[in-house]
Amino acid sequence: LADYGGTIPKKRIGSKPMMLFVGNLWQQDPTCRKLHNFLIDFYKGQPVNKLIASGVDHIIVFTIAENPNSNNNNNNNNGTT
Repeated sequence: LADYGGTIPKKRIGSKPMMLFVGNLWQQDPTCRKLHNFLIDFYKGQPVNKLIASGVDHIIVFTIAENPNSNNNNNNNNGTT
């Protein structure tokens, strides 16, 4: 941050994070959907009616992706080793 002329900002008391969930599995997979709901409940604070962009002091990004080999393993498993 020093390269941009800024300082390291501190989280404000009473603030809550903006949460971003990246990946289709958050809604498609039942286990991931439960984890999604848990994370939202865990970080939930008082409801807000408006969001002021300058008031956002931190964002938490949760990313999930399918294992590209998971389908290959299931398709290639013909009972032989």
